[in-house]
Amino acid sequence: MKKSKCDETLTVGDIYRLLTLKPKVVNEKTSQEEVIDAMLSGSPVVRSVYVVDDSGTLKGIITLEMS
Repeated sequence: MKKSKCDETLTVGDIYRLLTLKPKVVNEKTSQEEVIDAMLSGSPVVRSVYVVDDSGTLKGIITLEMS
């Protein structure tokens, strides 16, 4: 019998990797509105974007705390 995905045991690490496989990245010249759109699109769990310069160097991380 074929095992369904629901039958698999997942760890917290498995879930974290699934959520962070494609981190959200914006350029440092991106407008505030575009950053907010990037943060609110996609996964409802991940609320952060990585800010990079034109060469792809990490400049910072913006996070959104939902309460």
